[in-house]
Order: sequence, then structure tokens, then C-alpha cells
Amino acid sequence: MAIDPGCLRDLKRAASSATLRHDTTTIATNKHRLFAQDGQVDADLYLSFLTDFSALLNHKPRSRQPFIETEMKL
Repeated sequence: MAIDPGCLRDLKRAASSATLRHDTTTIATNKHRLFAQDGQVDADLYLSFLTDFSALLNHKPRSRQPFIETEMKL
């Protein structure tokens, strides 16, 4: 599948745009991590989200079972 030369030219022009680079840098610096607190992923916050999302979709909640691994291999 070949890219149309006109389209390729437009893509190259957009990639070299200082405005586009500035905008993407601004977006990256203002990105919000939904499940992170103080730079660490908060598992309780994530599980709370999954529980609420499942309730929204009318899924029956699973019973909580501890994770027990008897044979751990790397």
C-alpha cells in the first residue's frame, strides 16, 4: 500500500511544524494519570474504579479471593 505523494508531503509539513511540536509537548506535560498518587499506581483506587465500572455495566461483582501462589517461577 503506497501513500499518496501529496498526503506524504502534508504529513512531513505537519511533522516539522513548531506549533504541532509545542502543542504535543504541552499535552504531554499536562497529562493526568488516573490511578496514580504521588507517582505510584494506587491499586485500591484502580479496583474501586473497576468495581464502579462493573456496576455501571450491571455485572455481578466477583467475590474477593486472596491471591495465593504456591509455586513462583521467574
